Amino acid sequence: MNDTKINNNYTDLLEAMLNASESEELLNSTFSLILKIFNIMTRVQIWEPIFQTNEYSVYYEFLNKDLSSMIKHHVPYLPESTKKDFENTPVWEYENIECISLNKFNISSLIATEISIQNKNNFLLVLTTDNKDLNLTIDDKKLFIKLAKLFEKEFSKIEDAFANNDKINRLQNQNTNLREQEQLRKNLINNISHELKTPLASILGFSNMLVSKELNQVSSKEIAEQIFQAAKRLSSIITDFLHINKTDTEGWYLNLEMCDIGEIIKESVEEFSSLYKEFKIIYHISNNYPIIKTDPKLVRQVLDNLISNSIKYSPSCGNIIVTLDIVSNNKEIIVSITDQGIGIDKDEFSKLFNRFYRSNNPQVQKVSGTGLGLAICKEIITALSGTIEVKSEPNKGSKFSFTLPV
Repeated sequence: MNDTKINNNYTDLLEAMLNASESEELLNSTFSLILKIFNIMTRVQIWEPIFQTNEYSVYYEFLNKDLSSMIKHHVPYLPESTKKDFENTPVWEYENIECISLNKFNISSLIATEISIQNKNNFLLVLTTDNKDLNLTIDDKKLFIKLAKLFEKEFSKIEDAFANNDKINRLQNQNTNLREQEQLRKNLINNISHELKTPLASILGFSNMLVSKELNQVSSKEIAEQIFQAAKRLSSIITDFLHINKTDTEGWYLNLEMCDIGEIIKESVEEFSSLYKEFKIIYHISNNYPIIKTDPKLVRQVLDNLISNSIKYSPSCGNIIVTLDIVSNNKEIIVSITDQGIGIDKDEFSKLFNRFYRSNNPQVQKVSGTGLGLAICKEIITALSGTIEVKSEPNKGSKFSFTLPV
């Protein structure tokens, strides 16, 4: 090889190694210059040993344009007879190769030495040629070993830098998560404080009226009803917060059993109909729907929550329809709750099922709520391997639907 040309290419190679900032860049720039230095060679490759076999896999290569790639191809271990110690470094010189898996890629001779990649020492850096003889001088071999060690050193630096960056990114993500959790904790405390005040104030105020005033039976009954409704709201709020706290630490506990979703719908609708006579709450249940394996208590919780929402946000006291259908693929059932309430803007669909989210719509803000009900519904349905979605238009009502697998 021409010494001047080698020196120029060697200088370029050193610059390429030092300037490379990622492994792919190092591999491409280094290997292309190695081919220029060893101009009789046709490929530069890295071979990775395959665990518990006598084969390598071609991990990476840089090759002349007219050749076919060997990436991921398997090649056999090199014969021990081709391995020699050269300046205390193992070097394989394999000439006049008669091996089908190498010959079919126009490899007739090769030289290889061990390098460390990904903290493993038994990868091979390989130069191949279609010549049956290598015709490498002692200086050529020295240069090959020197380049292999330089490459190994620079590749390790890049891997270490990448690992450090990965650690930094993980720490930054952990820090972000901690900040988000702290913000959620603050939101939780603020929401608890805010939401508990209203029903507590009602209970205290009406209780004081009962204690401090002489009331007739009708007035006493009306005040007792107000206390009862406020206590129910308080109980619902506390239940929501307890659910969220429990699922954060333990997840949803599922008690799966064969159950009749149609019967669950009927029971829920009948209970709400008797409590809210000003609404027309009805159900439409498809014929021949299947009995499915799910958690009936959790399904009832979702159903009650969605019907309750329809009532809260339907000031006009319109119809509320609960339907049960079979999805066309017969692998799911779908339950829908449709109302004629205030509706929801499309821009809010993606946020509705987030914890603590409440619409800025003044009509929504008038109604007491924690912003947890729909989040709990989604978490339950997801735990039951189903999906939940909403379709709505402002002032035209909403339709919440959830699916459950058959």
